[in-house]
Amino acid sequence: MLGVLLLFPAALMWVAGRKSPEAGVVSQPAAPSAVARAEVGGGAEQTVLELRGDWGVMRLTPVTINAPTRSIPPDYHTPNDLYWAVGRLDEAELRQLLGTAGLESEEQRTVLAGLERRPDGFGAVKVPPDLVRGLTAAVRGRLYRELLRLDARNRVVFGNNRWNAARWAELQESLPADVRDVVADFLVPAPEGEDVHFWDLSAALHFVPEEA
Repeated sequence: MLGVLLLFPAALMWVAGRKSPEAGVVSQPAAPSAVARAEVGGGAEQTVLELRGDWGVMRLTPVTINAPTRSIPPDYHTPNDLYWAVGRLDEAELRQLLGTAGLESEEQRTVLAGLERRPDGFGAVKVPPDLVRGLTAAVRGRLYRELLRLDARNRVVFGNNRWNAARWAELQESLPADVRDVVADFLVPAPEGEDVHFWDLSAALHFVPEEA
């Protein structure tokens, strides 16, 4: 027991700091250095941070963990009526906007039939999800950009999902095939480059086969 009590303080001193045999002073550990580099993992490039010190190498790698379905608010994944805000446009002006975007005459009539006017003069159009899915990507792109310029409320309706080619490829790998096909039907090419917009979550939810 006496031997253990005598050795214990000596062990603590050795852990706290090693003595230099030449100078008889405690040597300080070298400051850790950080190195960031890119690695490809899971089909996409990610930044890996390495910390190096006397204690070895520590790697910090970002990991995405999906929230369980039960933690997602029902309002987020429950299909609701689909509306486009149209500001103070009257029926004739809205028809012209739809025609300029490239909607066919029958599609224009369907949209105009859903026009509703609030007491403050601002209007909104209740749109059938089937009509939205049937529009070509080029027509939807022209129409949505006009609607975004026309009424700021559409920024909430459309959201702001813009994916580059690598992100869309990653999503295609992670989504079930039937959901991937639905999302692909609602993609809109960005005006430049290979990026795509996904502005139709509220419409796409009507075609997702299961809640999960």
